Parts: sequence; C-alpha cells; structure tokens
Amino acid sequence: MSDLGLTIAGNAQSLPDSYHQKKGVIISVTPTVATGAGLVGGDILFNAVELPKAVRQKGGLSKLVNITGTNISPLSVDHELIFHKVYKVLGVIHAPPTLSDTALLTLGHLGHLRIQSADWSPLVSSGTGSGITYMQALESHADRSLPLMVQAEDDKTSIWVSSLALDSYNITGASDMTWSFHFEYLD
Repeated sequence: MSDLGLTIAGNAQSLPDSYHQKKGVIISVTPTVATGAGLVGGDILFNAVELPKAVRQKGGLSKLVNITGTNISPLSVDHELIFHKVYKVLGVIHAPPTLSDTALLTLGHLGHLRIQSADWSPLVSSGTGSGITYMQALESHADRSLPLMVQAEDDKTSIWVSSLALDSYNITGASDMTWSFHFEYLD
C-alpha cells in the first residue's frame, strides 16, 4: 500500500478502500479431458471445472473479456465451453450428457462459447501444440461472442465451466488442454 496522500482545500483525504481493490483476475485451469479413440460429437469433453474468484464478492458480477487456450495434442477439437453458476456434472466424460431436464433448469446456465478447431493456431514450429485467444466477436463469429456477463450464486465467488465436443476427436493426454479466463470485476 502506498503512503500517497490527497489534500483537498487544505484537508487531508484518504483514498477509498475500493481504490486498492483488484479490477479483475486471470484464472488458469487444466481440466481433465476425455482421451482416446472413438470420441464423438455430443460427448462430454470435461466436466464442471471451478473458476474460483471469477467474481470479487459473493453473488457478484463480472465480465468475461478474454479466453486463451493451449492444447498440446496433435488434434484440436470443435467444442463448446458452457458456463454455469451451480456445480453440476453433465454426466461422465467420454459419453453424452445425462443431465435431467430438472437438473438442467437448476444449472444456472450463464452462456456458452463455441470453439472451432480451425481457429487454433500453432504455437511453436517444431511441436504439435496450438493456441487460441478469443477477445470479442468478429462478424463471421457472431455465435462466439465475448464479453460474457457472469454472476456467481449468492453465497459463492466461483462459477463453473464444462465442455461438450461438437465433432469426433482424439486427444492424447488427459491434461493436454489448459485455459485462462480473463475476468473484469464489475462489483
């Protein structure tokens, strides 16, 4: 904390507590993803990964402004990231979701983002790894739009992300995919 002071009309003033608060956070996660052959579109790629402190205060509001992904498997996969307020698994990874209609209604769906394999680009020339960054929607990508407003449950500061594959795929390692989610706090 700084010893910086502020004087207005000869009166010493202190900075408000909110002046020293973080304005956002970058949360990096490595979900356990489905691996192996025979994975098809509609299968769960990964289940309910916590994004802790996605909002600053319990029940708070944030804006997801940027997502960066890294995948070291030789194949990038079309999939959707599904953001939700409530911790619920969609089912078993490497299989279609088994969430009931009632459970779906209580998921607290905040939004989703479509990630297409064509959007991944090589990160290094000698490896198989690739990376992707989404910052805002392009006209040709209107279905993948950021920013996305998110809100945690009243007694939480976390939200959750799950993923469904949209195509057949083969990821070689369960920890081959990492994500960084860039949140701007709004409360």
